[in-house]
Amino acid sequence: MKFIRETLAMFPNRVRAIVRDERGINLVLSDQDNVPVSSPLYVRILMETMLITGDVQRQEIQIAGQKLTVLSDAQGGIILMGNDFAWSSREPSFAKSDLKIEAKNLGSVVM
Repeated sequence: MKFIRETLAMFPNRVRAIVRDERGINLVLSDQDNVPVSSPLYVRILMETMLITGDVQRQEIQIAGQKLTVLSDAQGGIILMGNDFAWSSREPSFAKSDLKIEAKNLGSVVM
């Protein structure tokens, strides 16, 4: 959490995502300071972890070798949509995916 807070403070309104994968930790930054302030999302798929900031109502990401759309709702639920599957944090057992997924809205805990 400290790393996330410090990274967001170091690059205000520029952090789109923090990705941890087999290559290490990578920052996805906006060219301008135009990333809206919102509650960050934590998404873990297989061995990759991503913290998504900015417009977290709908954002496209590339993770675990797949292009995904990340959607969040006002109650903190998260939906991941891929070409061949859908996953919901509210009903993960009903998702049609063989990927191991964990996702949550971090709210204001990180900020």
